Amino acid sequence: MAASVISLLATISLVADTFKEVCSLFQITKPTLYDWIKKGKLKPIHVSSRPYFLLKDIQELLQRK
Repeated sequence: MAASVISLLATISLVADTFKEVCSLFQITKPTLYDWIKKGKLKPIHVSSRPYFLLKDIQELLQRK
């Protein structure tokens, strides 16, 4: 199962695998990022308890900002 998840993720454009990277990209604090996630503004995908963010979600949010 883990191998199928990894192969699926390889086909999806992922960016920024840490909250720190996303915060840096948007120039926001971690509490703000947690608030965005809680409000549904940005949705992490967790693989082995690590957060990943879709490139399309990041791009859409950057365009709205």
